[in-house]
Amino acid sequence: RSCLNDAARQQKLYEDVWAADPTYGTAYGDVVDTVLHRIGPHMQRLFGNDPQHIVDFGAGNGRFLQALAEYGYALHGTGVDLHMPTKQPAHISWVQLPMWVMLNVRGGYVISTDALEHLPPDKVPAALSSIALTAPHGFLRISLKEDYYGTARGLHLHESVFPAHEWLRLLRDVGIEPTSYRVYFEADRVESAIEVYF
Repeated sequence: RSCLNDAARQQKLYEDVWAADPTYGTAYGDVVDTVLHRIGPHMQRLFGNDPQHIVDFGAGNGRFLQALAEYGYALHGTGVDLHMPTKQPAHISWVQLPMWVMLNVRGGYVISTDALEHLPPDKVPAALSSIALTAPHGFLRISLKEDYYGTARGLHLHESVFPAHEWLRLLRDVGIEPTSYRVYFEADRVESAIEVYF
């Protein structure tokens, strides 16, 4: 498969998903909770009150960029689809680009929430390399299970479902050394997600 074919396939898939269900993605209340209780405190510990350029890999419809915008950060989103609002504040920029293509943007902090598991497995190392080269610090949330939303509709949305230890190996392989991480489990002790700070 070529990079272009994967990008075109994913672009079509997610444009169809957004067209069928504009509410697809992380609920805005969960976005705000993640900003207030995970991303915000981590950035405060790292940078104090210094403003940072934040890059969102797999920005989707821009919910995280919108939640972070009120804090005055310079924000940049990237993703394979075009579901971002057409009007953005001046300090938010966005580019349609697969996560595995190297960005010509550098920042102080990256986020990628519920996006990496959507990539074709052979594109994950390149996406993680791009993240590693874009900023020295960040927050990643990665699902470790099949996507119920997609499977209920006959779609295969989570193409890279790996256990937590495999994601940690992949991160370290590209030079991302977690300072902390947390694995979430379902009631039957099956891994459901990992959150990584670096």
